Amino acid sequence: MGVFTLVTVREILRKKLFLITVLITALYLALYGVTLQYAQSSVATSDNVMLKAILIPQVLTAGLYFASLLVAVFAIFITVSTISGEIETGIMHTVAAGPVSRTKILLGKFSGLALVVSIYAVLLFAGVTLLVATITGHTAGSYWSAMATFSFLPVFLVGLTIAGSAILPTTANGIVVLTLYALSLVGGVVEQIATITDNTTLVKMGVISSLLMPADSIYRKMTSLVIDVENNPLAGLIMIGPFGVQTTPSIWMMVYTGAYLVAVLALAIAFFRLRDI
Repeated sequence: MGVFTLVTVREILRKKLFLITVLITALYLALYGVTLQYAQSSVATSDNVMLKAILIPQVLTAGLYFASLLVAVFAIFITVSTISGEIETGIMHTVAAGPVSRTKILLGKFSGLALVVSIYAVLLFAGVTLLVATITGHTAGSYWSAMATFSFLPVFLVGLTIAGSAILPTTANGIVVLTLYALSLVGGVVEQIATITDNTTLVKMGVISSLLMPADSIYRKMTSLVIDVENNPLAGLIMIGPFGVQTTPSIWMMVYTGAYLVAVLALAIAFFRLRDI
């Protein structure tokens, strides 16, 4: 399995998508740095104490929100053709013809992809938070826990996408996973609005969307750790808006997400072992 992990990492590093992602990430961090400069200038010249306490944390959550979109898109697109693409091109015929089991092939590819996307997520999280700390002096709360949670998002999406790749053709897999991720984001926003407006129906819709696709819950949990909602008296004001969190996902939601990942990997293995290649 370790061989497939190393081979997968090498393949990713040679892809143009990886280089494009690096360039886009560098551009994003540069633009985010400029935004932080303007935000800090506004705070420095303002006499509004509340503005100083709220604006920078909100800019931080916004930066991490769009960073989570970057890692999510990278994880999905780098994984979408992992199994199905090699079957369609005939490469898998040679690979699967060897003495290695299909389970080891799939898990090796998953571990290689997970390693790359988690390192990318850690570096991007560090880049965003470092810019905030350097320019504004504001530091994230529960830093390491938040970083670990942030890096779990692309790993989860890699697992879901590789499961789709073992079951569906490449194009169909991409459409399905991107649609599920988009629904998760919409459901997350709906749940935040529902909590503010105390709309029970919308809350239930948000909970259902989180159970069907818990990707947004990972981001919301990470945000609650970054802002430290339990100990920050201004957390309620900071978290207003689409980038915040009004209802913090519980530890059981994270356990459910981990079980969800294990389940989709088990499903992927089962389908891949039976798939005619």
